[in-house]
Amino acid sequence: MLSIQFQSSFSFFDLWEALGKPFQIEAKVVPNELPSLDGCVPFEVLHFVFNQREFLKFRVGDLINTSRSMEDTYIDLLEKIFGNKKYWVVRTINSVTICIKHRNSNSRDKCLSWLDNQAPKSIIYIAFGTITSMTDE
Repeated sequence: MLSIQFQSSFSFFDLWEALGKPFQIEAKVVPNELPSLDGCVPFEVLHFVFNQREFLKFRVGDLINTSRSMEDTYIDLLEKIFGNKKYWVVRTINSVTICIKHRNSNSRDKCLSWLDNQAPKSIIYIAFGTITSMTDE
C-alpha cells in the first residue's frame, strides 16, 4: 500500500508537530513563527485520518507530489522520521515548456482545437489522473 503526500514541506511540518517535534532541525529550515495547525483541519477530517493510522504499518512508502530540486530538505527530513519507508518523488509536466512550444508555433494543440469546436455552454466531463502499479523495489 502507498500513501500519497502533497508538498513535502507541509507534510513534514504537520507530522513533525504531531509527533511532538521529536528532533531538532536547523533554524533556517523552520519558517519564523510557524503557525499552529490547531483549527486548520475540520474535526471530521482529523477523525478520518486518525482512524487510518492503523493501516500505515502496511505501507511500503509514500508518493510525494513535488520536485527534489524544490523540496529536497523536507524530503530528507521525512525520510529521517520514517527511515524504513521509501519515497518516490513525482511531479507534473512543466506547463511552461508546453506554453513555450505553442508560442513558437502556428499550430494549436488538438485537444484545445477540439474544445474550440464544441457548442457554447457545453458540459464536458474531464477526469485527471494516472493509474499505475509499482513494485516494492
